[in-house]
Amino acid sequence: MAAQHLADLATRLEGGLPTVFEFAQDLAAAQTYEATGVTFKPRFLDFLSEVERSRKAIRGSEQGRLPTTMLRLLLGTRVPGILRVETNLWALSRGRAPLLISRASPQDAGRAARQALATWVNRITDLEEDTRRGLLDWVGEGPFDFARISFDPTRPGEQLSHRDLADLAAQALDGVALFPGRGPMRRVVSRDTSTNTAELMTDPFMAVDKGGALPTSYVVKFRTKTVAGQRTPRLVMEVSRRQWTDNASTFHGKVTLYALPASTAQQPNPSVITLQIDWKQHLSGLPGLDYVGLRQRYTTLPERPLEERRVAPALLNHLECQVLAVARQGRGVQGGATGALDVDRFLAFGIAAAELRPYGLRPMQGLTRIDGLGAKQAQTPVEDFQALFAEPQPTPKQIEAGTAEKYVAEKRQAARDWGDAERQRLQQHYAQPYRLLLLHAAGQDASAAKATEILSLALGQDVVITRQAMPEETYGPVASLPGSGERPAERAARRLAQWAPFLRELQGPFDGVMLVVPRGEGDDINDPVNKRASKVAILKGLKVHAQYLRPIQDDKDDKDFIRRTIRAFQDLAWESLGILVPVKDDSGELSGDASTMRGRILGLTVATVNSRRGVGNEPTTVPMGLRLNLDTQQTEANLLLPNGRTGWVPLREATFQLQGSTSKLNARERADRQKVQTFFNALLDEAEQVRRPGLADIVFLDGDTISAFWPGLYDKHIQFDDLRFEPNESPHRLQKSWPHLVLLRLRTLDRFAKVLRQGEQDIEVAGVRFPTPRWTESETYLLGEAEVLENPVGATFLSIGATNIQPTRGKSGSLKTVKIDRGGSRRELAPHTDGYATPEALEVAVISSGHLSLRGIVDITSKLRRRYAHYDGWTKFPAPLFFGHLIKDYIPDYTSDDEDDIVDSGD
Repeated sequence: MAAQHLADLATRLEGGLPTVFEFAQDLAAAQTYEATGVTFKPRFLDFLSEVERSRKAIRGSEQGRLPTTMLRLLLGTRVPGILRVETNLWALSRGRAPLLISRASPQDAGRAARQALATWVNRITDLEEDTRRGLLDWVGEGPFDFARISFDPTRPGEQLSHRDLADLAAQALDGVALFPGRGPMRRVVSRDTSTNTAELMTDPFMAVDKGGALPTSYVVKFRTKTVAGQRTPRLVMEVSRRQWTDNASTFHGKVTLYALPASTAQQPNPSVITLQIDWKQHLSGLPGLDYVGLRQRYTTLPERPLEERRVAPALLNHLECQVLAVARQGRGVQGGATGALDVDRFLAFGIAAAELRPYGLRPMQGLTRIDGLGAKQAQTPVEDFQALFAEPQPTPKQIEAGTAEKYVAEKRQAARDWGDAERQRLQQHYAQPYRLLLLHAAGQDASAAKATEILSLALGQDVVITRQAMPEETYGPVASLPGSGERPAERAARRLAQWAPFLRELQGPFDGVMLVVPRGEGDDINDPVNKRASKVAILKGLKVHAQYLRPIQDDKDDKDFIRRTIRAFQDLAWESLGILVPVKDDSGELSGDASTMRGRILGLTVATVNSRRGVGNEPTTVPMGLRLNLDTQQTEANLLLPNGRTGWVPLREATFQLQGSTSKLNARERADRQKVQTFFNALLDEAEQVRRPGLADIVFLDGDTISAFWPGLYDKHIQFDDLRFEPNESPHRLQKSWPHLVLLRLRTLDRFAKVLRQGEQDIEVAGVRFPTPRWTESETYLLGEAEVLENPVGATFLSIGATNIQPTRGKSGSLKTVKIDRGGSRRELAPHTDGYATPEALEVAVISSGHLSLRGIVDITSKLRRRYAHYDGWTKFPAPLFFGHLIKDYIPDYTSDDEDDIVDSGD
């Protein structure tokens, strides 16, 4: 480590250091980046397409497919200096991207690619011999075209130049030790030749020597990032940890494996390649075409990658090519090394900064902290209700100071006050005691009884609970249920049919349903379609919402189960009504400035389910408006469905109307985009017309989901003085139609990097001393200078929330560190090997500001991220956008629902 370089970088921590690179002003001496792009000749690609069409006509759609995944593995393991290999081979026919990108010369890359292609052709066992000869003739003649790729930092920011910027950084750091003691970084071969990301990782290591510990790798991902109105990309450096296992049953559908070839004289630092094994094929005794391709290169690998539910032992320490599975949290793995600690993030960023300087890249500048806004430090979750179930325990310091009795009395009173407030809310919003139907899976009656006891003690006569068992065959792992070999939509239909007679026989009515169902692990995990199907069935049958609750885990789970039960009930009772209860903000006021906190808040978003790259299905799409009235603290929805707008209706009614029909809207189709644009335009026109004079009506535009239907919101198209739905098309100057609305575009998916701050003490790592880097929380940063505070149009700021989980600062994920206080005393800290989560930034671009200053906009945005009163901390989106997930949970589309995206409450 360059001690002086880290010390210099540490001076940036006081004002906030984002782990982002930008181009320096002087690029005259910057080194260039070059690579080779290999593409199929158009005539050869046409020939391949015709071969597959003929095969499908004879064998059917599934059996007739060419095994292109095997070709990807062959190319990835044989072409020297490989960086990327396109997974979706047929996307190449649309001219999207090269087949592969390599650091090797065109001659070397072409030679190896031809050999891989010839091997692939000969290994397709069911290929007609005439077709095989035709393909091999093409291999002999030369099926490839070559292009030399070079990166010019002054080139405008098209997608492919973004890709090359990410590859430049990854190539510069390939072989560099970014994490002291953990060896060189290795490139992970990208599965997409057009994406703007590039990934590196360390070899697996054991951070601590203890039973049950799993090996871990550090992962560095580079991702290009633009902000509104700017074309020149910045380069975000994301750091995380990846945990490894031999437990292949933590996956549904496909098992993701990583192949780590051993170092050789020809390839001293070979790239890592990913492969997928289809679980159903494995159960049928087939190794999978990805793995077949890997075995063509490493012939001593075992014939099959999996043995029962585990990665084959011979693969775990194979001398030529180690193969490991990724440990998926919550599926056979609890806890574990995920997320990156701030010390490791700072060290890696500092070392990377020194390596990238010759390429004209420097740590980003121009971040301005907006003092005094959004300040609310993370804390232990406030759970006043816990004192209803256990005697409060004062600390030794309170006992010594003689304040223990006062502390206990205050906690008891706070618990009583909590219960009184919760019961008053129930009486206000429900005409009678809340009627809860509490259903449980087989064997979970004890957890259901405990949940009944908890809610009865907390809420008394204001909740009436009916407890009984769930119908059979509506929960459990895929293999234990009828239709285990069917597609998700077919399995969901079976679950719906199983619920129907049970719901008809119930003696209602009810206000909500709680389902106590174990999540399961490995092969025993609950079939992912069960949750959505059960929620939809209950909504159709009882016209109420449902909430899942995990059962008691073990003897130590009592306090956590109390928390999860209370939170699940609050979700069920209040979220379905769109209730937003006022909470005290930083200043102690309940509502903040009257001019900003008594208007309406409108959120525009698009809920989409079953949209995954490479699946090829048509996702279900529901454009919606969510409107929060700050006078009543209630939210309602307006959905765009095939038969038109629903109008403004309560959230529960909106989810019920979803069950009639939903749309398959395609953002690539101009007609579909126009439907959505017309809908959003109508909602904005209405908001302008019904606003009340002197009050701010704020519009949150969910840029992650609506930009595809409103392309004028993309960074490369947005014009703050000339907002349009479609670039270069009328209507233009849209904001003139809504002069009094505050329009804010929000993004979390294309997120900004973590921002590091300076802690109060120093630390020493591997003999180098510097100030303790710590995560940023409850703060706001402006991307640019402070002069936009009064005229904020065009400004972009980061709203960074807080976390209630506070591990000791100054730790590393793999190294011992020494913490040094102001008096010079030293304390050694062991590595932190558990999970580590820090807040993400919400990026907010101000399109129009109405009469508000930037400080007013920041203030209300931060308040609306902390106003879901029964959870501490910050929500991902401000109200009312975070209610969008409720609508999404009830969209009745299961086409490719093989992953569980409906979480248990309280998790």
